[in-house]
Amino acid sequence: AGDPDLAHDVVTAQTIEHVLRGCGQQRLDWFLIFDLQLWKEVRSGLRELYMATLMLDSRYKMKIALTFARNYPRLSRAFLTQDRAPEHSVLLFSVQLFTAPTLSASLVEHHLFLYIILNVLKRFFVQPTPEFLRQCGVILCDTESFRNRRYFHVFHDMRYLAGTPQVRNWVSTNHHFLASYVGFIGLFQGMNPNCRAALQHVEFEADTWVNAFNVTLQVAKSCRQFAECYGISARDLFFAMRDTMRRLHYAARLMAEENSSPIIRSGQMHGYLPQTITNPVNSGGDMTDAPQLVFEMHVLPTLWGSQYEIVKYDVASCPISFHHPLHWFMAELFQHVQHLTDKRARDFGFASVRDMVFSTFDTRLDRALEASAAAEGSSALPLYAASAADIAAAQPELLRILDYPVRVCVVMAQIRAGLWVRNGYVIRLQSHHYREVSLRENTYDQDVVMIQFFLSIWPDTDHILMTLVDRFGLYDWFSGRPHASRIYEPFHIQYMVEEFLNLLIVIVSERHVATGKNALDLARREIVHGCLSPISYSELSKKVPERLAENTEFDNLLQKMADYRGPTGIMDFGQYELKDEFLDEVDPYFIHYARNQREEVEEVLRERLAKRKRKN
Repeated sequence: AGDPDLAHDVVTAQTIEHVLRGCGQQRLDWFLIFDLQLWKEVRSGLRELYMATLMLDSRYKMKIALTFARNYPRLSRAFLTQDRAPEHSVLLFSVQLFTAPTLSASLVEHHLFLYIILNVLKRFFVQPTPEFLRQCGVILCDTESFRNRRYFHVFHDMRYLAGTPQVRNWVSTNHHFLASYVGFIGLFQGMNPNCRAALQHVEFEADTWVNAFNVTLQVAKSCRQFAECYGISARDLFFAMRDTMRRLHYAARLMAEENSSPIIRSGQMHGYLPQTITNPVNSGGDMTDAPQLVFEMHVLPTLWGSQYEIVKYDVASCPISFHHPLHWFMAELFQHVQHLTDKRARDFGFASVRDMVFSTFDTRLDRALEASAAAEGSSALPLYAASAADIAAAQPELLRILDYPVRVCVVMAQIRAGLWVRNGYVIRLQSHHYREVSLRENTYDQDVVMIQFFLSIWPDTDHILMTLVDRFGLYDWFSGRPHASRIYEPFHIQYMVEEFLNLLIVIVSERHVATGKNALDLARREIVHGCLSPISYSELSKKVPERLAENTEFDNLLQKMADYRGPTGIMDFGQYELKDEFLDEVDPYFIHYARNQREEVEEVLRERLAKRKRKN
């Protein structure tokens, strides 16, 4: 298969050429172009002048926005790589421009400015990585591009634009932009993998993972924002799901995450890469002799006589990455449950949502989906129902896609069980940050959503259950052979079984996506599980995702659901505690509770329920 990005490079190049036409023809163009060469005081003064004059006159707002847009590639390049005083850069003027809905909508709809920003980010991150590695799906994280955090501002500009209602409509209907966006986030798919150190400890703990997680934080936020755009139309949502699934399939077939070391070794042997490029896999041993992994399936029998074909992969010995933005974007699309009904699928030519998903790799049906837009709701519309042979053919590829979020859940369980102790403190920090409050909604929670969605559409859910059992390495244990494991010691087994059962409980009980909960419902849930014991407002805010804590109704909801006790001394502070009538909503197996927290919550909940019973 070819690179899906290639079909859209021409469109992007023509767009940029159109916008840049006329650069340097106006006096303001030259002020922007030479901003880098001016004194600090002059740069700050000019920015204030723009805001105090041109931005106050509606006749010039659009002119300055277009002038700024066509100079954006130059300005961003200078800001990202050359500017020694970035706090004085005129690029910071973008906040005033891109937060204005009319300007944002015009720049995106008429001048396709989102393509410009994606191109700026893509060039910035991939330029230090050799072409050979890019073609193989590998991106190097120990480069200056990843260490330089100025790219945060460019991501913020993209999110300002995507927050405008008109831009959201444009994003959902523009399939070329979808291909460009998934191509961009696909650059980071499987980056910075880790491999378990089984024989010797890691001697040097590099901080490359910090750079990778900083990029992931920005990419994951953009995944959520752009996926929300596809909740407007079921047709556009189905297009986005199918295109993203095919991009996932393409990324999985590259196997860049699994074979980063062999790919670099091969490139160096054939002279495509310099010998100075180091191994990107974080491990405790020498990866120069790491074998080239190939995609394999194996058959596992069950105690009741069935057999299931499962992806063959050993998390404890093969490379694993925490970074899968394509999966997070896909999971965000799955959360538009109001459109994911069989009735809506029939409106667009599919007998059910399952048939729509299992026919993803048949591109001929995309044309039928296009044609169905005109005949939406027509009873005469022919329906596609996947045959048993079609489902059997698609299952290995879909299992291959699902395997990545399952691996992440397994590796975090193994880290907590102590199997990765020789990898040092770095691997524990990665696991901790993956489930930390600023990331968990866009990373770990999306892994769980992916597993839930596949369980809901799979013809035989035991097939997915066997995948989980096999990936956790517990097949022998559940088959009655508790001492047959070649990976786990006896004390590891007990912990892994507990983690496996806890994941199953979370998959079954975590229903906020399936029930279509809104932001206020999610804020209510965070208050319920955060205020069970007395807690200050500042501490509670640290436990709640930023987008929920900043909801205008959050404080009102907190006052309604929790009792406030004021400070009793000068050094004391006020605390909130959940009211008794909301104790029934507390779930000891809440998805964001760690193991120790679950035990503490069970004890506190038992005491408070007993106290409430005595009071009544």
